[in-house]
Amino acid sequence: MAAPVGSDSVGSTLTLRRSQYRWTIDKPNGYRRRMALIAFEAGRHDLAEALFAKLLAPMISMCDDETDLAGLGDLVGAVMHHARLCTLLNKRLPSATPSKHSFLHPFQQHASTIGVLLGRVAVGNATVPAGSIQDEARVALGYVLRLPSQGGSESYRIQQAFKAVPVLAQALLRLSAKCGEDEYSAVLREVDAAIASSTLGGTAYLRRRLAVDAYRVDGDRVAAVDRLNALVAELQESSPSPQGPGASCIM
Repeated sequence: MAAPVGSDSVGSTLTLRRSQYRWTIDKPNGYRRRMALIAFEAGRHDLAEALFAKLLAPMISMCDDETDLAGLGDLVGAVMHHARLCTLLNKRLPSATPSKHSFLHPFQQHASTIGVLLGRVAVGNATVPAGSIQDEARVALGYVLRLPSQGGSESYRIQQAFKAVPVLAQALLRLSAKCGEDEYSAVLREVDAAIASSTLGGTAYLRRRLAVDAYRVDGDRVAAVDRLNALVAELQESSPSPQGPGASCIM
């Protein structure tokens, strides 16, 4: 029996297409990329090369019509790790089709830059200039968290960009930790400063994620608890009930 033509059928078709897109591009491609990285780390460079040859280079423009809030963050991670693999295998970074949303253009560059640094630090810390990770943290996070508010459909794209911040921050923290305590501390300060100066508002989510992500990198339980306690105190002051919508995000 043919499906009736109407909003329900159209919506189902769009949902199916999105799910097919995410399966055919994101999942198998992501699996191959992870396997290539594992193969390289295991010394199987021949296998890594073979897997790399079958990869589709991810681009931020692939999420131009994505409706999932996490869609941009997923692609940022994909671009990052593809650039990391390119660096490890001495391959040129692929050219990318620009997003139709101009404010998303820098995401491709920042994700690629972080990926290249991840590749370089895996080869040897000496190939990563001192302060370069801190500089990237300042520029990348400062850009995203100071995006001007826009109306219409662009406002939703900015929310997607906001949700991608933890992907960038986590990678920068892990990357800097491999370059010593001084670089890590400097990057952590940059992340804190970017969040504190955000013009997008609603940074409780980012601060909670930062407390958890930083703890996973440095194991500093006291610092993590202090971050969360400060956040709880602020949320309780701004909410008539400690169980308000803000407090629930850190429980």
